[in-house]
Amino acid sequence: MLIVKNHRNGKQGQCEVCDNITPKVYENKYFLCADCALDVTHERIMRIIHKSASKIIKEKEKEKENGNDTMATIKQSHEKYCHECGEIIRVKAEICPKCGVRQPDVESTTTSSSKFTGKPGEHKCINCGYQGKMKTWLGNYMAPQVITLLLLLFYIVPGIIYMIVFWNKNKCPKCGAVGKTINT
Repeated sequence: MLIVKNHRNGKQGQCEVCDNITPKVYENKYFLCADCALDVTHERIMRIIHKSASKIIKEKEKEKENGNDTMATIKQSHEKYCHECGEIIRVKAEICPKCGVRQPDVESTTTSSSKFTGKPGEHKCINCGYQGKMKTWLGNYMAPQVITLLLLLFYIVPGIIYMIVFWNKNKCPKCGAVGKTINT
């Protein structure tokens, strides 16, 4: 990066490239010079932005006076661009009024996937459009069912066995009360 001469201690300096006088340093924050891309202060940047903003506003006012208002040609949410000529038309329009070209039907992926009417057990891939039997994330068809059965066996069956074997040990043989025994 190029260095600005005499740019220390808040003094004005002269740019080495374009010989413009640069403004004071603003809290040691440097910005790009508009003329030669050297670092200058915040005040100069704000002056440049203000000038360009006022210039844009004046241009827009002239366009409105001449009838060439570009703000009126901004697409609204209920409008779309014609795919042939670029004219703004209504979203539901089938034919462009300017060029007469039929507009393509655009469907979202959520509505098209909900309209799938395949055979039972078949699925439709949203990514590529394939429809038919698909493998699960585990790689085959039976693995999820087998894993579910094994988990049930390892959690439910041990619980039943515990109830049968250990539950009766705390049962009173005379009255049949469960868990109401005192260790003596």
